[in-house]
Amino acid sequence: MSFYISFGLIIFFATFVQGIAGFAAALIAMPLVMKMLGAQTAVPLMAPIFLFLMSIMLIRYRSSMNFKAVWRLAIATLFGIPFGLYILRHISETITLPIFGVFIVFYAVYNLMGLKLPELKNQAWAFVAGFFGGIMSGAFNTSGPPIVAYAHSQKWEVKEFKANLQAYFLMTTIMANFSHLAAGNFQSSMLPKIFFALPFVLLGNSLGIYVSKFIKPEIFRKVVLVLLLVIGIKMLF
Repeated sequence: MSFYISFGLIIFFATFVQGIAGFAAALIAMPLVMKMLGAQTAVPLMAPIFLFLMSIMLIRYRSSMNFKAVWRLAIATLFGIPFGLYILRHISETITLPIFGVFIVFYAVYNLMGLKLPELKNQAWAFVAGFFGGIMSGAFNTSGPPIVAYAHSQKWEVKEFKANLQAYFLMTTIMANFSHLAAGNFQSSMLPKIFFALPFVLLGNSLGIYVSKFIKPEIFRKVVLVLLLVIGIKMLF
């Protein structure tokens, strides 16, 4: 019972943050759930939960999504996911968890410092970012850091930035679920946890979207980044 309480609270908080800030659900939930269950169980378990979340986000961003802007990222991600699945299955968590922590720290510091990449006009960079995003998606269920870095380099406006990222994450979440299914990573014992999590996803994300109307997203975004920095540092030790 204590597991389900903790699990529900993690899902609620992560999706609540996603509703307000438009990002970070996977970066918050995955380290905590991986600590509870281990990576080989947590990653496939969370894949359908994130698919449900992205389906909700689709409703919010449906009018702004631009799949044409991110198709190169998505194709490259498809090739990167199998490498991530190999890492998940064959490399010890004592190695993979600190690596994930490094990526989270990098993501948080990069955004907190407001670092700006030069505009990358060569479309080959989309394939590079997408491939590494695919590796992270397969291994950790989050492709965020390389994709967000690439998105910043494209100088998209705020609405376009958020909508394009949601379009990408929707496509890659679908890919990740099919990949886990093909690899035989799903287990029947996961079903009760998945169904248990869905109401928390709906409640957390809906409440986050509502609360976002009354607070400044940029301030909340910085608070979330500091939280991610703490989570990432703790994963290193």
